[in-house]
Amino acid sequence: MPADPDNGPYDAIVVGGGIMGLASAHALLRRGLKRVALLEKASVGHERAASSDNSKAIRYEYAEETLYSLMVARSLEMWGDLQKATASDLYVGCGVVCWGFGQASWAERSYSTLRALDIPIREVEPAELSLLYPQLRTEGITYATVNPLGGFLRALNCVQAFASEVRRLGGEIREGAGVAHLDAGDEQVGVVLESGERLSAGRVVLVPGAWGSTLLSRLGVELPLTANLQQVVYMKGLGPEFAPSSFPVFLNLDHDFYGFPLDQNGLLKSSIHLPGPLVDPDVPQQPSDEYTQNILELLRTYIPPAALGEVALARTCMYAMTPDEDFILDYFPGAKNIVLGVGFSGHGFKFAPLIGDLLAQI
Repeated sequence: MPADPDNGPYDAIVVGGGIMGLASAHALLRRGLKRVALLEKASVGHERAASSDNSKAIRYEYAEETLYSLMVARSLEMWGDLQKATASDLYVGCGVVCWGFGQASWAERSYSTLRALDIPIREVEPAELSLLYPQLRTEGITYATVNPLGGFLRALNCVQAFASEVRRLGGEIREGAGVAHLDAGDEQVGVVLESGERLSAGRVVLVPGAWGSTLLSRLGVELPLTANLQQVVYMKGLGPEFAPSSFPVFLNLDHDFYGFPLDQNGLLKSSIHLPGPLVDPDVPQQPSDEYTQNILELLRTYIPPAALGEVALARTCMYAMTPDEDFILDYFPGAKNIVLGVGFSGHGFKFAPLIGDLLAQI
């Protein structure tokens, strides 16, 4: 297709301005591509994006999934590089506490994997856990681990750091640029925007987040990908005993309850890592009071002092789910110059610099 001299041909176009799209554009620019455009349907960091939050966990605990644990280690190195390059506050290494119940809990299975990788995780009895973190109520907990490695990422800072690096390296970030159609070709890929504008590029990377559940089918690709509603709850009015210097990221992945110490706004965030109901990503959802009450009950059960705070905010977000919660990184069917990264299933954010680099390699 003839290219508008102002709009192409680009060396590469990245579709999706969440953390994975930003990381992919960054990786392509670092590999020497000169004209790279990132297209975001709304705005970078908009409130409904899965990447938009104050905190995202970095945890090595993946039961028997050794590959993910190894990916965490490499991703942490890459986050450190970005933090240094941008002089940004991105990573808080507050450690991770994981607990479970009975035999073969997620925590116990993760311990075996991480010890084999020489991660300095250790098992702790409930009595010791209470001494380390008196904020926790350990009654009923039969197994727990403490891992000094891991913590959380300041998510919005990460988005902003990648965006600033993309611009510094000469990349173009276009907001309000939803994609309607792709015209695959051997030399160039045509990208038709919802506005009717036509662009072209030698390569295209599709990282549409939850919007992949609708976009990919419009582009003729059928994947077992769904947009699932999630909700997170933030507590305010808590004391310094919940600061990252005194309190870890906490996980009970048998019951899928997790949360964080205080963020930069003084809020403690917690949620439940389970696929929620299917939703249309273009339709805003309202927080559920029933869900918030469920979170408060979990806090009362496991972290009673946190439940004494006040609910500052409940917000919804979305997971882009695959059936097995594994990621899909692959070529677009029939096109070797289009790749896609989808299905990050609520645990992908921590891997963003690594995923971006892998997609750039493909």
